[in-house]
Amino acid sequence: MNNPFLSIIVPVYKAEKYLSRCIDSILAQSYKNFELILVDDGSPDNSSLICDEYVCKDSRVRVIHKENEGVGVARNTGLEHAFGQWILFIDSDDYINQGYFEKGVYEITCNKGLDCVIFPNAKDNVETRASVVIDNIVAEDCLLNSEQMFHLTELFEWSSCIYSKFYKKELLDSHSIRFANTPVYEDVLFNMTYFMYVNKIQYINKCFYHYMIYPSVPSLTRSMKKPNDIMVTSNTFLILFEKLKGKSWLTKNDKQSMQCRFFKVSSWGIRGIYQLGKTYSERKKASSSFIPVLNAFVLPIFSKLWLRKIFLTSRMLPFAVKDFVLLKMSRENE
Repeated sequence: MNNPFLSIIVPVYKAEKYLSRCIDSILAQSYKNFELILVDDGSPDNSSLICDEYVCKDSRVRVIHKENEGVGVARNTGLEHAFGQWILFIDSDDYINQGYFEKGVYEITCNKGLDCVIFPNAKDNVETRASVVIDNIVAEDCLLNSEQMFHLTELFEWSSCIYSKFYKKELLDSHSIRFANTPVYEDVLFNMTYFMYVNKIQYINKCFYHYMIYPSVPSLTRSMKKPNDIMVTSNTFLILFEKLKGKSWLTKNDKQSMQCRFFKVSSWGIRGIYQLGKTYSERKKASSSFIPVLNAFVLPIFSKLWLRKIFLTSRMLPFAVKDFVLLKMSRENE
């Protein structure tokens, strides 16, 4: 594989201000053997027109126009239309430095049997102009396997980002790895599933990807609209964690790390049920369906029954009191 074909997938939604910078940084790469798949996720601004303009300018650019279904579905759409042997994901408001593709391809051709190439990336705050390099796992370039990846760093530090990674398309397809249709954490779920099947990873300690932070602008890719969104995310995590628990090399600390993260997700989920549930019946239904998730993964963290009660009470009591008052008022008005 001396000249591998790459598929660059860019989901596009409300990106008219930044899209040209993103696309230009991709098309300017010194390595030319790639296709750029722009997935217009029903964007209501001029992003769609910008995509069409680039299709006319460069034969490597393709655009897929679809109705808005979220970033996970958009990326999956790109995957289904990709012809590349290797997949890269870039967000429409981010950009990459020159030499990114060339360096990744060089590692692929020099190291037979690679399943993934990983780079750190820069998190750039537009308002403060501060830039912080993240996902710099180790100080030097090195070859890793999935077990070493899990043990080198905190489990979710490296798995929370799909940028700055070269994914093997054959591996994605053979294990049917796609993005879960969840409002948040879809990237974590994708990565953790993928790394369950990899054997050989090349880490390169050089930053090419710029992940742009716009503090005053709401997230373009995440939206929580109803309590069920939280349930879908939490239950998908639970299924994945159960699979990971079966790995023989997974240590006690790894399992505790997973439980701690799920503890955080569940705590956030309980709050979300009450913040997003507009009616008492909505909240009651979501809360009751959340109990099996808590019993399976969160509550075992607390060895003592009284600790479990404190956890649930501290998270749910303020909302439960509010519901009690609202329920009483509704009955008085009947």
